Amino acid sequence: MDSTEPRKDAAVHDERWVDRFTYIWNRSLYYEPLDTDYEPEATDFLGSLSESQRATFTRDGIWWHHPQPGTHLPEQGWKIHISASPADLDEVVRASLAYLLEHGLAFKIALDRHIHTWLNSKRMARSAGGKLITVYPSDIDSFRTSLADLARILDGLTGPFVLSDCRYRDCETLYFRYGQFTRSASLDCLGRSRSTVTGPDGVVPDERAPLAYRPAWVPWPFDTWEEPDLAAGGSLLNGRYDVHEAIQFANSGGVYRATDLSTGEAVVVKEARPYTAVDAAQGMDARDLLAREWRFLNRLADTGIAPRPIDHFRQGEHTYLVEEEIEGTDLREALFEHNPLIRVSLGPGGAEPFLKTFLDIFSGLLVAVMKAHERQVVLGDLSPVNVLLESTTGAVRVIDLEACRLTAATHPEDADLVTGVRVATPGFSHSQVNALASAPADDGVSIASVMGYVAFPVTAMSFLRPDMDEVTLGYVRDLGWPPEIGRVLAGLWQRRISLAAALEQLQRCPRVATRPSAPIRMSRAASALVADRVAGFVVAAADSSRDSLFPVDPFAHETNPLGLGFGALGVMWALHEHGVPMAPAWREWVVAGLAAPARRAPGLINGDAGMAWAAADLGLIDESRRLLARAEAAIEDVDDHSYYYGLAGIGLAALRQHLRDGNASRLDAARRCAQRLEALAVVDSHGARWRNEFADESPLTGLGYGPAGVALFLLRLSQVTGDQRYRWLGRRALDAELADATSFERVAIAFVEKGTVEPYLEVGSAGVAQVLLRYGELDLARQVLDWLHVRHTVLPGYIFGLAGLAEVMLDAAERLHDIAYRHVAAEQLHALHQFFLFDPGALHGLRPLEGTLAVPGEGLLRCATDLGTGSAGVLHVLHRYATGSPGSAFMLDELDGLTRPAEGQR
Repeated sequence: MDSTEPRKDAAVHDERWVDRFTYIWNRSLYYEPLDTDYEPEATDFLGSLSESQRATFTRDGIWWHHPQPGTHLPEQGWKIHISASPADLDEVVRASLAYLLEHGLAFKIALDRHIHTWLNSKRMARSAGGKLITVYPSDIDSFRTSLADLARILDGLTGPFVLSDCRYRDCETLYFRYGQFTRSASLDCLGRSRSTVTGPDGVVPDERAPLAYRPAWVPWPFDTWEEPDLAAGGSLLNGRYDVHEAIQFANSGGVYRATDLSTGEAVVVKEARPYTAVDAAQGMDARDLLAREWRFLNRLADTGIAPRPIDHFRQGEHTYLVEEEIEGTDLREALFEHNPLIRVSLGPGGAEPFLKTFLDIFSGLLVAVMKAHERQVVLGDLSPVNVLLESTTGAVRVIDLEACRLTAATHPEDADLVTGVRVATPGFSHSQVNALASAPADDGVSIASVMGYVAFPVTAMSFLRPDMDEVTLGYVRDLGWPPEIGRVLAGLWQRRISLAAALEQLQRCPRVATRPSAPIRMSRAASALVADRVAGFVVAAADSSRDSLFPVDPFAHETNPLGLGFGALGVMWALHEHGVPMAPAWREWVVAGLAAPARRAPGLINGDAGMAWAAADLGLIDESRRLLARAEAAIEDVDDHSYYYGLAGIGLAALRQHLRDGNASRLDAARRCAQRLEALAVVDSHGARWRNEFADESPLTGLGYGPAGVALFLLRLSQVTGDQRYRWLGRRALDAELADATSFERVAIAFVEKGTVEPYLEVGSAGVAQVLLRYGELDLARQVLDWLHVRHTVLPGYIFGLAGLAEVMLDAAERLHDIAYRHVAAEQLHALHQFFLFDPGALHGLRPLEGTLAVPGEGLLRCATDLGTGSAGVLHVLHRYATGSPGSAFMLDELDGLTRPAEGQR
């Protein structure tokens, strides 16, 4: 499924994942939103208009609006979308603008050609792809008239199909759908804006699936044209391929499993939509890329390294390629099934089975690529997802060959294949070399990147960390593998050895793993120094012109740039805790941001409740009270139970403020949250659970979203009020968590979220362990903690990474009075420093950042400084370890006597 479209069975952690594609468009160290940071080219789509006409437009993100957004518009209705192919783009823009301005219609148009290309790119959400211009007719008559007029004006011009719409008759640039016009005031519990329309039974979602949708109560808008049956046509392609399953979707076309009815063979069908995945400079689109792949599949057909080509044809407006289906797995599955670094303990020889698997894959990949080079083919785009291991033989096969190029053309008809194409996987080597003229040695860099990922999957940091060879060597050493492996990887990364020489060295490499060296512990003094350098990076990266002040996770830009977990207030809270004062410019920025009208969720990690908590600690007392009042006013409307986004977090924030100032209304608000939780609870023999919009048949688990977070709040409320029924319900919530637990490595208790065993704070064992410790369930907590001794995770951050595991180990050391847990935290912090933190001044020549330490955010493609995923969360744990400060963040540990009472606490 398209990565930009959330899955219905996704974990809540996945729901806050924002596709990084639109945030890594430039060479910045940070995730920067295209819609606010991009400056349109001088010859934008308004360039032909007079100065007075241009003055009627307002920029809103990546769009020019005419007139002001939402001016004199109904809230919903029939809207028109206009698309354009690169060849017809200028004429579509000229003709459409002339008509729309002449008739005074409300509309928006993309900023310029670069944005138009992005809207038609492969990774654009299929529900949004292709929409160059959106027209908002004021009523049904205007809608019909405008469609008919535009169809005449745009007759004969071409554009990509807008998948969410219905095409207007036979006009290839004109589409329409019923939906929302003005921005909705409705938010989900995460703080994301919901697209809605209002029907006779109330507000319902505005469906934007990649298939034309019309609400049942809205009549078809035409009397003389019957509504097309968009589901008609069946699944048989080219008269012989019976499609039965989608493997993935993209804006440029899907990939499907099918059966070749002429042979009975299982095949894979790849689809290319016209005028998508456009490279205007080369005059290519998705169909050309698919045709290119077809030619390379045939060129390599007898080598056995790629799928066997079967068919290439056009049906309707789309082009298809059919190839054999390879039964196997990609490298990610092999990695997570066999890699011992994700295990708790790694004894002598424990990494040997994985060493054999690694060397077999490495050698097989080298041989496969060398066979391609013998045919003058440079693969160009290698990543873990396009290297498959055959199930029966373990042989390495390479798929997705559209990025290939020839080193030389042996026949005139192949001359166009000598120049490469701009197809790259972000975070891997081919995103940093000249794709158009890549050389065989560049494939060696790609192989090293892929195999570095197999050693441990952090290679996506390669943009941030040009020294990824050194990082990977660290993982090889921790595995106890022969140093020859590291030398081969470094040689390929640095283009110092050939593929043949690399293969020869691997074949001589001993397949014996020694005992890894003893883990190194970070001292408290070293932690203080590292914390200072992390804080230094955050301070240097602050920019009051940025809409989030600090560079943060993309989720904040989509929801709340001021939030506790992912926005500016959480960053300033961590800096304040470390002793960094709030700069006057920051204070001015925050106060102005809090005073501005805004739609925000009420919850803790991303909404008003968490902002109130941070603001109070920062001395913004009046702002904190207003924020908390807003959160409390929403309690009766909140259906989400969770600590991060719902009632448990709001209640905990209200309790915290009650402890600060003794205000009885705060305690009343906490009780109201508990009453809602009691009413929403599903209590059975297994315990107490809660459902929300993300919970289907599988229960949610953990601190952030599951019963454990509710249990924490109910425990704290019982401690403040003395009412033991709250503690009883909280303990029943923990029973539900434990009922869903599983064993891990035979001894530990672990927790599964949507089929995956997770160790983290946000979801998984670490967060549950924190709550068990606070309930005094020490033996159970020890069993959960048993598998959290790992020193390696794929992310460094606080709520879903290594920093959070170190926080829990510090909790355990305090509450179990066992220094061994503090030692584990020290080892984890050393590993975090060794593998993730880097000096951007030294590696990127950025003098203002010299001597600081940056933290890769989630995705590892860029840096982030927020509390949940980036520098601020790492800083918090480093500071706690260095200073010996007791108690975790945002858990009201003062009620256990582990921290000093808050100012004004009764």
